[in-house]
Amino acid sequence: MKAVSIRKTGPPESLESGEEPIPKAEAGEVRIRVHRAGVNFADVLARQGIYPDAPKMPFIPGYEVSGVVDLVGSGVEWFRGGERVAAFTRFGGYAEWAVAKAPFVVPLPDGIDVSVGAAVPVNFVTAYYCLFHTGTLFPGDRVLVHAAAGGVGIAAVQMAKGAGAVVFGTAGSAEKVAFLKTFGVDYPVDYHTEDFVEAVRKVTNGEGVDVVLDSIGGQMLARDLRVLRPGGRIVSLGLAAAAGKNRALMLRELMSAPRLQPVKLLETSRGFFGVNILRVFDHRPALGSVLLRTVFDLVAAGKARPVIASEIPLSQAAEAHRLLQERSTIGKVLLVVRDQ
Repeated sequence: MKAVSIRKTGPPESLESGEEPIPKAEAGEVRIRVHRAGVNFADVLARQGIYPDAPKMPFIPGYEVSGVVDLVGSGVEWFRGGERVAAFTRFGGYAEWAVAKAPFVVPLPDGIDVSVGAAVPVNFVTAYYCLFHTGTLFPGDRVLVHAAAGGVGIAAVQMAKGAGAVVFGTAGSAEKVAFLKTFGVDYPVDYHTEDFVEAVRKVTNGEGVDVVLDSIGGQMLARDLRVLRPGGRIVSLGLAAAAGKNRALMLRELMSAPRLQPVKLLETSRGFFGVNILRVFDHRPALGSVLLRTVFDLVAAGKARPVIASEIPLSQAAEAHRLLQERSTIGKVLLVVRDQ
């Protein structure tokens, strides 16, 4: 089968296209004939060699796919073959066939095409988990979403607004800020031309926000603390600040994150959560399965919907990685593996 693999660390061009064996569906697994594969920052960081959960090289990246069930392993009773599905794959998605554990495979609702299907699993589950399991969002809360025009950001904005929150969103260009205004963000901020700390404090009369979703990491987290009101929670879910940098700059970015002191958090009644959605699926698989079905129910009901930025042929995966690490797109980047 055709696949894209990571055989060495490096820039986007270090991704390699080639032929790989078609994977088997072992007990409890489902094999999917892939139509679309989602591209995520975790893939970018894995290619750079700084993603701790990445398999030993060489490996095929890709956390999420959509397509058609091709084969089921023993013990799988709710798929027979031929069903349109989306799945959380835990690597292996950049290929013509991919395998996933059966609980992490979801039938695509009527009216949901394969592009939308591949754009939902990682971003929407991450956003939902951050807002409602760690962020513990309540109606009327103020939420700050960094990279609000990205895949997770767009999902989080819709879910937060649906829950009755007031949403602040940061983005890195006038085009993205204009998009956020039309998308329902109450207070969009261009972080290249405006200090989001000052903007948030001005709007809230110095009070700050209740929940911060930070996919940037590094020194951004120290600034998040300056806008977090008592009872507030920072949810750290990524390290986009390190993407595309050489190893020295990546290490500098990692070291720039503040050292949190539990006593200080206690005194100010504030909290900090770290979210790696892969760990949730690994160690709480029943919850991961429920989360997948929950977010697809939201999408099917029209309460949330991904924005597709680009659909790029599998053979041009390097271009997809470049777009993502340069943060030059609005919404989700997908790989087109085959036509429907």
